[in-house]
Amino acid sequence: MQTLWVRSNPASAATVRHRMTASLAGLQVADDTIADVALVATELVSNSVRHAMALPDGGLSVDWDVTSDGVIVRVTDGGSSLRPTLQHAAPDAMGGRGLVIVNEISDRWGVEECEEHVTVWAHLPGRTDTA
Repeated sequence: MQTLWVRSNPASAATVRHRMTASLAGLQVADDTIADVALVATELVSNSVRHAMALPDGGLSVDWDVTSDGVIVRVTDGGSSLRPTLQHAAPDAMGGRGLVIVNEISDRWGVEECEEHVTVWAHLPGRTDTA
């Protein structure tokens, strides 16, 4: 498993995307799977920055793990008064599609809550070489 700590700010989505892409390429994950994982990670980090509090240290924890049937991505933050839920945005809305994208690309996703933090995770199916 790879873990990356980033500041809770909009620029962190790009940092995560670049580091995760390089890491997964080094693990011989298929290019189309890497692209999907990068998109989902970007959406999860962006949602966290926009809607949740940072962890006590001012950041977010992002980790990813290659499995025999895909990749799991997790973003942990300080939580919010609102639980992350799938909502469909109006056609003319400028945002609100993050979890719709995650839901469409991943085969499953969820939210794990505890007193100190919230983790939103997604599993993306794909060809990997874990040997």
